[in-house]
Amino acid sequence: MSFSKSKVKRFNEIKPVTPSPADYNTERKNKIKFAVIPKSGRFVDESPAPSENGSTKSSPPFRTPTLPKKKKFLTNSTAKMKLFGNFLTGNTNINDNEQLREKIVECDNKDLYIKELREQMDEIKDKLLKLEQEKQKMDLDRTVYEEQSIILQEEFENKSKELKEKHDEELQIINKEKEEIDNELRQIKEQCQKIKEEHKNNIIKLKENMDRFQEVYSDSIEKYNHEIEQKEETILKLQQTQQDLQNKHFEEIDRLKKEHNQELQDMEFEMLKIMTEVENKKQSVSIKMREFEDALKKQMQDLTERFIEEKQMIIIQSEDQLKQMKDNYKDVNILIEMQTKEKLEESEAIWQEKFAEQEKQSEAILKECQAISEYSIIQCELEKNIIKNELTDAVKEKTMIEEKCEEINKNYDELNVKYANLEEKLTLMVEELEETKETIEKQKEEIKEATNQKRCYQITMATCQETIEVLKKRLISSDSDVEQLKQEVMHCEEKNLEQENKLIRLKEDLKRSEEQNEELELQYESSLRMNEIEIALIKEELNGKIEEYRRKTEDFLVKTNEEWKILEDAQELVACAQIEIEHLELENEELKKREENCAEVAIKEEEIAELKKLLLQNQEKCESYSQYVDYYKMKISENESEIEELSGIRKKYIEQSGRYDDILQKFEAVKTENLKYKNKFNTEKNNYEELLKKFQELQADNENNKRLVEEQRILIGPFKEQLEAYELEKDALLGENRCIEREARDISSKYADVLGHQNQKQKIKHLHALKEKNLELLQSKMDLEKKVKIQSKTMEKLKKENEDLKKCLKKFKAPANTDKENIGSPNRSLTSMQIHSPGPLRERN
Repeated sequence: MSFSKSKVKRFNEIKPVTPSPADYNTERKNKIKFAVIPKSGRFVDESPAPSENGSTKSSPPFRTPTLPKKKKFLTNSTAKMKLFGNFLTGNTNINDNEQLREKIVECDNKDLYIKELREQMDEIKDKLLKLEQEKQKMDLDRTVYEEQSIILQEEFENKSKELKEKHDEELQIINKEKEEIDNELRQIKEQCQKIKEEHKNNIIKLKENMDRFQEVYSDSIEKYNHEIEQKEETILKLQQTQQDLQNKHFEEIDRLKKEHNQELQDMEFEMLKIMTEVENKKQSVSIKMREFEDALKKQMQDLTERFIEEKQMIIIQSEDQLKQMKDNYKDVNILIEMQTKEKLEESEAIWQEKFAEQEKQSEAILKECQAISEYSIIQCELEKNIIKNELTDAVKEKTMIEEKCEEINKNYDELNVKYANLEEKLTLMVEELEETKETIEKQKEEIKEATNQKRCYQITMATCQETIEVLKKRLISSDSDVEQLKQEVMHCEEKNLEQENKLIRLKEDLKRSEEQNEELELQYESSLRMNEIEIALIKEELNGKIEEYRRKTEDFLVKTNEEWKILEDAQELVACAQIEIEHLELENEELKKREENCAEVAIKEEEIAELKKLLLQNQEKCESYSQYVDYYKMKISENESEIEELSGIRKKYIEQSGRYDDILQKFEAVKTENLKYKNKFNTEKNNYEELLKKFQELQADNENNKRLVEEQRILIGPFKEQLEAYELEKDALLGENRCIEREARDISSKYADVLGHQNQKQKIKHLHALKEKNLELLQSKMDLEKKVKIQSKTMEKLKKENEDLKKCLKKFKAPANTDKENIGSPNRSLTSMQIHSPGPLRERN
């Protein structure tokens, strides 16, 4: 006999029968009457869930061996275990207690899980609050930056508006000037047109009287021509003079421009030279200072090395001498001990007296040396103070020179600004000159047009004169015909009387024409006077403009002369600065020499210290070796001479050391400033690094928050389906509620209609219909309640049957043989029975 293949359930694949703990709160779900929850939402299939992944790692099925059946006998162990006693007796209290314990365990597990979820939700809320606070801070920063950008935009707009306003004002001024010039030109044109019209009228009138008054007209034309020629000559002279003046003016302007440009180029060239020289000198001074420092360092190293070498040599020599002396003394002492004992007694008295005298002399000498040293120290301090004062004066002079250089640079900048302003003024002057040229050319064109018209008039007058001459010739040729005319005189005399009458009339006409001619002459003279006045005004205007230009050129020349003076003063200041720089360089060289001497003084001081040590050694030797007193006296005299020399050197060393201390103080001040700047840089760098760290931390926190949100979503994912099912149920219930509310509204509206009826019969009929509908609804309600009760009874029966089956299975199971296949599986735990239990939520539904 073989067992069927049983599927092994995994612990993670087992789905719970009860709903999620999120919907375990019964207070939120108010039960609605007459509502039925669908079966899919209330119950879960109790069939085992198939494994999502293939159960490859599960233990393979095997065929258990069939054993021969044996009779069952009650043993002591089985009697004690009481496997079948409860089933036989019918006591089921133990099973009920076990089920209650299992359910209590289920409830406790769910409560713990709910607590964990709540704690996680609280943590997520705290993190969300922190993120919101950070977001608010970022929003505040963004608002600050936006306000700053708005302020900058407003400043830019204000500046642009001011520039626009200035530009508009300048344009308005230019437009006003242009309008004034246009008005002047219009007036001139109108005057010219008036003159032309007057000339035309005069010519028309003269043409009308041409035939009658040829002689008078010819005389007047001659006069007019003569006057026109004179005026043309005067106009030409004026034009020539004007052109000459314009040419001179342009030549002067070009010459001034060239001179000004040359002067500016020379100034720029000189300033560049001066700047290059100053920079070269600065570089040379810096190079010299570096070389001097390097030389000093090398000298110090060499001196230290020499000192060490000499010290070692002296030590070696002294050791050799001591060794020789010891050897000599060892040999001689043996021989001379006997001689010296006798001489010592005699010499001790003598040498004691001499030693006392020498002590007194040495004490006097020491006192004198102390007084001299104190005096030398005081002098050195005084000289040191004097040198300090000189250095402070030199520093002040240097600061004065730097201030002068700054003033020169400021003056140079001001001159550049003035030069730019002058260039702008020159451009404006050139533009004005061009505009005046254009106006003059327009006036010249108008004059040319007037001259052309005058020539046309002259041509017409010449043609008229030619016609008159032709007529005269014809009259001369008509003398030949006089004879023929005599014959006709008789005929003409008759007509003469008639013509005399005509003459009388014509004379009267002549008088009238003469009067008219006089009037015309008066008009012509008045027009000439007007033209002469206008020409004089134009001359005056032109002369005034020329004088203005002359004044402007003179002012410009005065300004250029002032600028030349300023430039000369600046050059003088630069020359003085160069002289002072040379003096400072000489002083610097002297200081370098003094510093070199200082190094030598240091060496000699070290030698003095060594000599002092030697003196002490010699004094000790004097006490021990009285025989060599003369030798030590010579040594003392030599050392005293050297001490005197070294005292003089020491004075010089003290002087140089004072100067060197001042230089060191300045160098330390520069170092302190450099350290301050370095500290500021480091602090700013640290602030920047801290800000970067904060930014990185915020990014990391943001990423962590994102991960947590995703993890929470993953955790909430399995419960989404159940929540959606509950939401669908809620939507269905709300839909039913809305339908019921609509029906109630319809009923209330119909009831209002019923109340509105006037006929009582209609009301009664309507009420009967409503009662019938109500009865039908009550019947349908009762039917539904019956169905629900039947379903609930069937559900209870099924539950009871299921519980009975479970109890029977528990009673008839063997404890040792049944779990051979799944000994180590997690399905043998207490939760194996809890999975199939209906749970409290299902009973409530």
